[in-house]
Order: sequence, then C-alpha cells, then structure tokens
Amino acid sequence: MKKIYTLLMLLAIKLVSFSQTLAPGDIALLGINASTTDKFSFIILKNIPAGTVIQFTDNGFSSATAGRTGEGFLTFTAAAAYTSGTIFTWTNGATTPTDFNSFNPSNFAFNASGDQLFIFQGATTDWATQTNITLLYGINYGAAILTTGAAAAGTTYAPTALASANLLNLPTSTANNGYYSGDGNSTSTISLNGTSAEVYTNLLTASKWFTQSSATTFPAVAVLLPLNIVSFDATKSTLGNMISFTTANELNVQYIIVERSSDGRNFSELQKLSAGRTNYQLVDASPINGTNYYRLKIVDKDGSFKLSKTIAVINNGKGAVVTGIYPTVSTGNIKVDLSTANAEQIRFVFTDVLGRTSAIKTVASVNGNSTISLDASNLAAGMYFIKVLQGNNQLGNYKIIKQ
Repeated sequence: MKKIYTLLMLLAIKLVSFSQTLAPGDIALLGINASTTDKFSFIILKNIPAGTVIQFTDNGFSSATAGRTGEGFLTFTAAAAYTSGTIFTWTNGATTPTDFNSFNPSNFAFNASGDQLFIFQGATTDWATQTNITLLYGINYGAAILTTGAAAAGTTYAPTALASANLLNLPTSTANNGYYSGDGNSTSTISLNGTSAEVYTNLLTASKWFTQSSATTFPAVAVLLPLNIVSFDATKSTLGNMISFTTANELNVQYIIVERSSDGRNFSELQKLSAGRTNYQLVDASPINGTNYYRLKIVDKDGSFKLSKTIAVINNGKGAVVTGIYPTVSTGNIKVDLSTANAEQIRFVFTDVLGRTSAIKTVASVNGNSTISLDASNLAAGMYFIKVLQGNNQLGNYKIIKQ
C-alpha cells in the first residue's frame, strides 16, 4: 500500500510540474462574439508546456475584491507544448481544439446585451473569495463597469487585483461582438508585429477594436513576433565552457550562430545551430586561455540578423570583465552586465564632467555572469562617467547621460 501511495504521489508531482505559471501580459483576447453562437479567440504570448491550465469565466465581480458566482467556467489544458504566438478559438458547440474541457459548459454563456470574460489561473472553487487566484486578463463589453450598486449577470466591478492595463473595456451598448483590427475598422486580415509586450499593449487598446451589435467574422491573423532571448549564460565546466540559452518566438529564424571573441570586439563563429528549439546547450571544448566573450547572432529567413548581448567566461585566472552598461541615457536605473571568475566586490565611481566624484556604489557580484542594477536617480541631470573597479584594478570607464 505504501509503494502505491508513493507512486501516486510521484505521478501527482510530475503532473503538477508541467503546468506553467502565467502572468498578465502572457495571454490576450483577439475577438469575442456574443450574438448567435458564443465564440472567442485568444493568443498566448509566452511559450507554455503541455499540461498548462488556464481558466475562463463569464462570472464578473460583485465588488472590487469578490468574484460573482452563478455563471460558468471553461478550462483549457494544453494538450501539447505551444509556442508564443499560437492562437486558439473556442466556439460553443464545436469539437476542436481538444484542449478545452467542454464546448457547452454549464451556465457559460455570453450575454448579448453586455457581459465580461476573465482569464485566470487557480481553482474555480476559489473564484468567489479570489483566494490563490491569479487574474491574467479581462474584457468588459456592452455595459459600463460598475462603481456602485449590485452586479448582475452582465455587469461587473473592476477587480483591484487586475491592473486597468490588463482589462479591456468596451462599454458601448452595441459592442457585444468584436475583434482586434488594429485601427477600429472592419477588416478580413490583420498582422501582429512587434515584441510580445508591444502586441499585448495593442490588443488591450479599445480604439483598435472593431465592434458591432451583430456577430462578426474574425479576421485571419498573421503573427510576426521577433525572437526573444529569454536567458543566455556561459559557465566553466570540466569539459570546457558550457554555453546555454533559451529562446521564444522562433517563427522566422533560420539559424543561430554562437560567436566567440578574445577581446569583446572581434568575434568569429564558434558553432552554427539550426533553429526550431526552445532550449540550446553546447560546449566550447577549447576555450581561450583568459577571457572568452560570447554572443549570439540570430539570422532570419530573409537574411537579416540581430546580435544578442555579450557574456563572458574567465578561464585560468581571476578577475572580472564588464560586458555591457545600459542604457546610456537614463532617468536613474543603470544596468551592468558583468562576468567574474569569483564572487567579488565591485565599485562603481560616478564622476561629473569636471572630474568631481558624485557617487560611489559598491556591489557584491556573483561568480559567473550577472546583471547588476545601479540606482542613479538621486544624481542631477547631466553627463557622468562611471569608473568600474575591482580592488585597484580598473575594469573600464563608461559614459552615461542622466536625464
């Protein structure tokens, strides 16, 4: 009995581990129809593994902190791993896609004279109390958002747990059907261009939605999200320097070249990798004796390319190198990309154009590649030089402009 219990526990842990935790900005609606046949379309803006669970409900909020009950829930469980930019459409009474638990869920129906749809993660039984609920997105259409009085099936308060930037509000009484069109006009095709954050902002802009009182035909959507480097790191190992990186939105990428340099300026190809994966790992088995700088060259199918930030590994020695300071024009927050052979105390000395010291900041770095944030918000507007020191060793001198 104990063995069976242990096995069940392991299976439960394995199943839970596949579910991806999402946040506002990771998912958004593309269209919704409340007339004739209920229908909605949404896009994910983050890679999700198989087993990721996302909840949908037409229940609104009876107050700013309490969910209204009496309406329905729809559960989406990813049947496979899906990449950022994947679009799903649910239609009442249909049979595809198979990721949904129902195509006619109890009490789940859009009101053709105003309603809402909220997307969240958490147990549907906790909706009323909002305990352990993560609100991801909301749309209100056909009626004004309440500020007083009792909520009904087609009305809602704005939840305090969901920022207004994540709640699309289409309060016009005729806005019971609609879709993102880019300019507010009817269209048969649209293109989603830009970063995931830029696309999300556009999708939450009410003036870019076309709405009407009768059912709409959702336009064909072309998704052109640029590749996003989620993580990029290199560390020393017994086999050499281990290089790993994770990407998202590899829709138009032909291949990726890992480049290496001994001085951080002149790079050559280390290895060419075919695109199509999410996680990459390779070994530089013959690293340079000293500092090895690495960067990625991402080549699109049209031949254009972009370069990643530079990281470094220090072999056979001690010390640290700065691989980047940005932005060079800032209102206060400066980021420093740093690679150290050991955990070190790094000093940053800010001087003005007359050579006067304006600030000194000391930060403990970690072994390997890291990004350090420097708060320069207290500095007066003007030009500054940042001298980076490790003990008595100067790692570099960089110019920034504080606005």
